[in-house]
Amino acid sequence: MLRLINETPFETNITLHGRIRLKVHPQHITKQLDQSPPIREYCTEWFKIIKNGPLYQQVDYCIDPWTSYEILMEGKGTTSLTMGFNDVRTSWTRHTPGVYEWDSNFNEVTITCQPGKTKITRQRRGPAIFGDTPLHIVTKSDNTTWKVVDEPITTVQYSPNFDENYYKEERR
Repeated sequence: MLRLINETPFETNITLHGRIRLKVHPQHITKQLDQSPPIREYCTEWFKIIKNGPLYQQVDYCIDPWTSYEILMEGKGTTSLTMGFNDVRTSWTRHTPGVYEWDSNFNEVTITCQPGKTKITRQRRGPAIFGDTPLHIVTKSDNTTWKVVDEPITTVQYSPNFDENYYKEERR
């Protein structure tokens, strides 16, 4: 099972890579079938397909802001997760998705966002120049095999009406 808890204001795009069999999943999900198994595993795989559905090599879906999603799945080997973000209120200057891996067993992942400090360059004459603001995306999991392959890089363009609390807590 994979439970993702999105504690950010971003619509989060999730892509799972590996050999994944989905048992229960959200409706809005895109799947890419895995190649057929070797001949010696073909009969047992046929019964598994009838019982639980086929193996997928890639699964794509989206998580709404401030929500959690659960997928009941069964994986073979390690599963890789790629996570990217969308937000209409955010002007991204740099955005690189994060890549994570675990052993396909139960995993609960919490995604949070901590805005960093804007770099300010002060000049002797003229106005100060404001740089981009880094957003530190933190993913936590209690699964001991959870590892970060690539950290997400997210920086937003500075704006005078930048609201740090927008990225930290849900609006009511």
